[in-house]
Amino acid sequence: MFTLDQHAWTAAHVEASRFFDRAPKRLVPDKLRTGVNKPDLYDSKMNKAYGELAAHYGALIDPARAGWPKDKPQVEWPMPYARDSYWRGREFASFEHMQAEAIKWCMKVAG
Repeated sequence: MFTLDQHAWTAAHVEASRFFDRAPKRLVPDKLRTGVNKPDLYDSKMNKAYGELAAHYGALIDPARAGWPKDKPQVEWPMPYARDSYWRGREFASFEHMQAEAIKWCMKVAG
């Protein structure tokens, strides 16, 4: 099973911001420990490194609320799209090949 460690989580955000040449103004993570230590409607406790990352980019961290399914579609709607449009039916020779094809897909298909 793949586990997302703090370094990978932070690096993914940095790389996404670099790829899109901007950072989002609002981050809506699920309740994973690498992002949110204690979710709360009024006073969520963020993971220190994730909080520092958001401060660096000037982004607001607004965790999806537990028990509020209407929050989840906004966070997760891109996943089925990427799965069905990019991953389904493809095989890659290497991690580097997968990354190169993902960049092409992002630029030409997903916009």
